[in-house]
Amino acid sequence: MQEVRAEQVRLLFRSSPGIYLGGLFCLLLTVFLLRNQIPHTVLALWSGLFIVLTFCRAFLSLNYWKRLPEPAYCHLWGWAMVSGSLVSGAIWGSAAFYLYVPHAIIFQTYLILIICGLLAGSVSSLAVYMPAYFAFSLTAGSPFVLRLLIGSNLNTPGGTVTFYLGMLLLFFMIVMFFFAVNTHRTIIESLLYRFRNLDLIDTLEAQIHETRQINSELEQEIFERRQAEGRLRLTYKMMEHTAEGVMALDASHIIVWINAAFTHLTHYNFGSAVGRPFDFLLHDTTLKDLVQDALVVNSHWEGETSIRRQDNSMFPSYVSITVVPNESGEAEHHVVVLTDYTQKKEQEAKVRYLATHDTLTQLPNRALFECNLEAALMRARRLKTRVALLFIDLDQFKRINDALGHPVGDEILVSVGARLRENLREADAVSRLGGDEFTIILEHFNDLKDVETVVRKICTGLSRPIVINNEELVVTPSIGISIFPDDCDDAHTLVKYSDIAMYEVKGSGRNAWRFYSPGMTGSLVEHLSLENALRRALKNHELEVYFQPKMSLKTRTVSGVEALVRWSHPDYGLLEPDRFISLAEETGLIVPMGEWILAEACRQCKVWHEQGCLDIPVAVNLSPRQFRDRDMVSHIQHILRQTGLPAQYLELELTESALMSNAQDTIELISRLRKLGVSVQIDDFGTGYSSLEYLRIFQIDAIKIDRSFITNCHQNPSDAAITQAVIRLGHSLKLRVIAEGVEQAEQLKVLEAEGCDEIQGHFYSRPLSAEDILLFLKKYPECSLEEGFT
Repeated sequence: MQEVRAEQVRLLFRSSPGIYLGGLFCLLLTVFLLRNQIPHTVLALWSGLFIVLTFCRAFLSLNYWKRLPEPAYCHLWGWAMVSGSLVSGAIWGSAAFYLYVPHAIIFQTYLILIICGLLAGSVSSLAVYMPAYFAFSLTAGSPFVLRLLIGSNLNTPGGTVTFYLGMLLLFFMIVMFFFAVNTHRTIIESLLYRFRNLDLIDTLEAQIHETRQINSELEQEIFERRQAEGRLRLTYKMMEHTAEGVMALDASHIIVWINAAFTHLTHYNFGSAVGRPFDFLLHDTTLKDLVQDALVVNSHWEGETSIRRQDNSMFPSYVSITVVPNESGEAEHHVVVLTDYTQKKEQEAKVRYLATHDTLTQLPNRALFECNLEAALMRARRLKTRVALLFIDLDQFKRINDALGHPVGDEILVSVGARLRENLREADAVSRLGGDEFTIILEHFNDLKDVETVVRKICTGLSRPIVINNEELVVTPSIGISIFPDDCDDAHTLVKYSDIAMYEVKGSGRNAWRFYSPGMTGSLVEHLSLENALRRALKNHELEVYFQPKMSLKTRTVSGVEALVRWSHPDYGLLEPDRFISLAEETGLIVPMGEWILAEACRQCKVWHEQGCLDIPVAVNLSPRQFRDRDMVSHIQHILRQTGLPAQYLELELTESALMSNAQDTIELISRLRKLGVSVQIDDFGTGYSSLEYLRIFQIDAIKIDRSFITNCHQNPSDAAITQAVIRLGHSLKLRVIAEGVEQAEQLKVLEAEGCDEIQGHFYSRPLSAEDILLFLKKYPECSLEEGFT
């Protein structure tokens, strides 16, 4: 029925030009007849509306013939035509009110005749699709019937005539309805017969083809049986048991005998091989002429070629052909010896495969990737298309590899390679360059949205957990994308740019993708320059330790300081930590930098104590890498011993994620630190993940509320509620609670009202050098809630 409905719609659109021309003709006729009876403004407005509708319907028809939609969508086009018919009928129906001339029978008759003509024409053009016919006929004729029947005055002669005109029009509409139904039924039946006949023709043709194929197979079988009966009389015993396949050919190179080894190699038995020309075994048919010429000149030919088995598979073979002459010296027979080179070729192929593929993931390696990329660019230049190169690096893979071992890391790489292949087309080339770096070459895409679709599909596929040893692991990708020829015109630069874009993703938080842009090159150069400068900064003593005071809300005095690093860059001036700490984490420089900051903070604190001007502890942040160092406690003990600072004046600040990375080891480390007398605090509390059970077990001394909750605690009820909850939680666990990032007096009042112990922020003081700290204390011995000090 779907094909029948589609054919109805097609017939409806095929008759549409007649509908439009007929409607326009009736429009012109109506305008001509009523030009002196109806105000020109009304007539022009009504005509213009109909003309606009006609052009819209013509545009719809042009789009239909341009697109030729599938049968499944033809009903939508049919209803579009129904809508046009409905509006067209409504416009003609409106003529019963806007173009009707009271007491003018002749003009009423003109209009009725035009409507009757339109209704009669709609039977032939719209009856193929009854909704369209009903939509037009009812909306076009019904208003006239109602106007003539209801608006007529039977007490006057003119009213009587109007009434009879309405009855005649109603009768005409009913007659046309029956004509339309009958026409529709006839069309549908003819379409059904037509499609049934088409099905019968297809079935008949298939049966005829099958019959011919069976006859051909029977003829071939009869022919082979007759030939076999003649060849069974010819027997050869020579070399029957040799390991090489041997054939005997006649002078015309027709096989007349084969040995058992030949059958073993080619799977052709005696009956299926004998009587056929020798060259049917050759994959390279052009080799036939070369062999014949060599046999004429030298009576011998040998070389490597591919031999076809009976199942059409090929195997490499070394072939030797020697002419066996008769008494007159003419070629009477030929002896062919086949030596199977499959094992040799497999070994060669294995060597070539290992040279071009990654042994772990079975993906193309860097060498084959470079060849594939060059080939893709050559095709793109020839076809004037684009190529997208995706550079994929797995986030935090080294941590997984180090923590769970290389076998687990290898299984992850294999799974990632398989998922990349699953989410790509066969034409897309995925490769592993080494480590956790993969590349994908995308061709045949229309625009960058297609590339984005592929990237999203890859990210979705990789986001599914990988189950290894009953443990779920999730790896996320950082993907850089470069486009040929938009970004560059050569393979080397294309790889470089995709790598730059990938590192841009790494620097922006990982687990994302980004297209290359020219600005990234400068950013990477600056990144590398900053990295080299940071390595030199440790040697050239360019780093400085600043101290930010912490205020006690109970005593209104300085209760401690936090050591914060600054970099006095020779070109960029004094740099804040957010410019280089993440770089130090990434490069591993955070470990020696952290040890230097710890030693410098302890040394300065000891100097203050000896001067008798500042008897307060100093807090130092430990990075996750420092905290995971097994010798961390020994390093701290050595620094305290070297600087002479009592352990109770050192406070170590750790993030939640660092504490929770390995809870059991954390408990042991904190216990060892507490035995030294060092205080331990949780920094940025509330932004990571914590277990309240471990929070109770960890022997910590204080928690610092992250500045993200303090910023709007005086305005945002949610932040205020979190701040209140953290303070009460800390006090319930008998911990000091410190709020960082206090910059406004309103924030300070909220914290004081909630009972916060200490605060830290720009409201009182920015980080200061060691000398400025002393000046600060002399100038502001006590803190004030009314105004800040800086």
